[in-house]
Amino acid sequence: MKKEMNKERQYLNYIYNMIIDKSYDVARKRIDELRTNSSFRNYSFEIEYLNNFLEEQMVFYGEENEKIQEFLSDGRDCLYYGEIEEALNYFSAGAYLTDCPLFYYMMGKTLYNTQDRREEGVKYIEEYINKKGSSKAYKAYGVLEDYYYYIDKDKSKKYQKKKDKLMLISSMNYVRKDREVVWDEIKEVEALGKNKEIEKLYELFPNSTDEIKLRIIGELYKRGYKNQADDLYKKNKRKIQKHSKNSKRLVNELDKNRTLFINKGKHDING
Repeated sequence: MKKEMNKERQYLNYIYNMIIDKSYDVARKRIDELRTNSSFRNYSFEIEYLNNFLEEQMVFYGEENEKIQEFLSDGRDCLYYGEIEEALNYFSAGAYLTDCPLFYYMMGKTLYNTQDRREEGVKYIEEYINKKGSSKAYKAYGVLEDYYYYIDKDKSKKYQKKKDKLMLISSMNYVRKDREVVWDEIKEVEALGKNKEIEKLYELFPNSTDEIKLRIIGELYKRGYKNQADDLYKKNKRKIQKHSKNSKRLVNELDKNRTLFINKGKHDING
């Protein structure tokens, strides 16, 4: 039976989207908090998955990113022309030189789709999981579930359960459709702004997601603290824009509304 998106899984999915948006520091803090949260004691697998996903993304988009992309591109080009061994050589070199787990999945999937080499491919896919690979974990569990279905039913069911656990929390669309988790944080920011508790807004800022950071800046503008808002915006705008398409969209929204917020702040000051 498929797992349902209860409030705990919704929050786990929210952290997943933080990682997608490259809010790594905030995501790490939230994951660490969950480890000691009794409400999440039955979600140790999902929490470890998020931690692994965070680590893998930081490697993928870190200093080795250019090298990783080069090996992936060269390997995929070889696959396009049916040059299997050459592709495997690129993926193997990528795994050795960058320590990125994704290459084990690429080797596994390549071999799995090659006639008479499925068993060899499964070993690499299992190695990908064991090396805490995560960005392709859902697909990896799907392959393993199918492979073991006629060989080892218990093993197949084990992988199917893990795949189902990841199905919802690894969605990039859910939180953006159902925003209950985000609304609580937005309400907190709006309440602090309305009460002009500026120091608390500043305390909230460093450990917030991109959206909440921009909301805080907007509240400062709306409450007449233009200089403080300008300072935060100038220091953080470029960094936030680079995180993801969604973060860039949120920056554009603030740019469009900035003058309106500033005028509202002036009116607020003048009564």
